[in-house]
Amino acid sequence: MNVFAQFPKHMSSGGFLPHPSKEDRVKPKEGQESVWDYPRPPVCKEAKGRKVVLKLGNKVIAETERAWRMMETSHPPTWYIPKEDINMKYLKPSQAMQTTCEFKGQAMYYDVEADGKTVKMTGWSYPRPADDQKQIKDKFAFYINRGLEAWVDGKKAKPQEGDFYGGWITADVVGPFKGAQELASGDERRRVTSIVRRGGSARSAGSEAYTIRATLVAHAATTSGCRTAMCTMRP
Repeated sequence: MNVFAQFPKHMSSGGFLPHPSKEDRVKPKEGQESVWDYPRPPVCKEAKGRKVVLKLGNKVIAETERAWRMMETSHPPTWYIPKEDINMKYLKPSQAMQTTCEFKGQAMYYDVEADGKTVKMTGWSYPRPADDQKQIKDKFAFYINRGLEAWVDGKKAKPQEGDFYGGWITADVVGPFKGAQELASGDERRRVTSIVRRGGSARSAGSEAYTIRATLVAHAATTSGCRTAMCTMRP
């Protein structure tokens, strides 16, 4: 069952959080960027000279000064690391789910196993990205809200909030960031998860869940074992 096929176009990434007024935006200081000045569709640019280190426990998963940043309206950048700068022995292909991004193509997911720890579906890549996103071919992005930790220029990055967002918050980007506003209560999450597991549709969870709680259905699709989904929020 492909619950994502029922999602309306406006639920796609960047279209769910209303643009805040100028008064509500954080004013960038010198050397900072506002995520509300980023474009949509997203653009990917090389982060020249910036050192990125990714670790799980005491093991270094990746270390690079050749990362690229995917920038999209309302999101802190997603950092893509070249395969050559990743210790690939720690990455294992995940069979849990595949997703398709409207801008970048079909993503493959990876578990990270290192230092006696396993973090499921914490990395992803686009083996055959869309023509205008060729920069991310043979590069990998990672969640840092599931056990991995990332440092950019020696400072620890913070994860973007939300179950399906992969942005890294660093001192040089300001929001408000998409994600925090879309987190829902545990009771409502469990209710929607139960409906989808029983074979129900996103609509059967109620109009408010269909039009406002896209993250809940995405979570339900994952936990119910759906193999293919339309990724409306993947950065």
